[in-house]
Amino acid sequence: MKQVSKGFYTAMGTPLNADGTVCEKGLRAHIENQIENGAAGVFIMGTMGCQPAIKTSEYAKIARIASDTVKGRCSLLIGAMDNSIARVLDRIEALKGCDLTGVVLTTPFFFPCEGELLVNFFTQIADKSEFPIYLYNQPSVTNNMITNADFAVLAKHPNIKGIKTADISHVRYIKANLPDFEVLYSHSDLYASAAALGVDKFLEGMFCATPKNAKIVADAFITGDVKSANEALQKILKLRDYYIAAGINPCLTKSLNLLGIEGNCNLDFEPALSEKAGKKVEEIMREIGEI
Repeated sequence: MKQVSKGFYTAMGTPLNADGTVCEKGLRAHIENQIENGAAGVFIMGTMGCQPAIKTSEYAKIARIASDTVKGRCSLLIGAMDNSIARVLDRIEALKGCDLTGVVLTTPFFFPCEGELLVNFFTQIADKSEFPIYLYNQPSVTNNMITNADFAVLAKHPNIKGIKTADISHVRYIKANLPDFEVLYSHSDLYASAAALGVDKFLEGMFCATPKNAKIVADAFITGDVKSANEALQKILKLRDYYIAAGINPCLTKSLNLLGIEGNCNLDFEPALSEKAGKKVEEIMREIGEI
């Protein structure tokens, strides 16, 4: 089990076949592409990996393929998000036998959950999980915020190791009060501010398609070369902005296919990318040096 280390972490896409089953060849190639380009870790079945949309029959299979492919060469985090303690524990049970750095959990995303309820949710899961727990603050999706007051309680649990967050106020609080609590920061527009506060682990879905620039961004921010970091980051953000305009998942599918990674990352109700949009994705990928 490889522990988290400084560098870039990729929230991976999940390459699928037309019937919703995992494209094993594509997933293995996707992971290898990240490791070859220096990823400190990969996060499988998070937001970019569309975990809530993955077929139940494929969940454990995807995790096992990832574990077998990584083989301890970088950190491996697996999303196990769901809406009750029982359902999350079912997911964690399905991961038995995998070599993981930890499981990543949002709050419930269907029911209100804050304060004592939120602490109870994470604590009971951490008590029973054989894997370390990493919190995932995603209030724009879950409508539930993990607060600094929650951290003060949850960080005391020996099996809760850190958080993936885009909230810079969380970074300030954790760095000042919880120095052993790991932060994987995920707001790319504020990476410079996070680095200035001591963040050295950067996690981003766009790194799926931009591992060459991601390596530059993370290394340069960690060493204090802000100019080089921002130059590479602007390249990533140019592609990101087009993803937002044209459709994140269809654009990701096109990008991964351009990198030689088979499979489809679209939600099953999303149309394929238009030919015109696909050509634009390819143009930007070439311009920023990823292909």
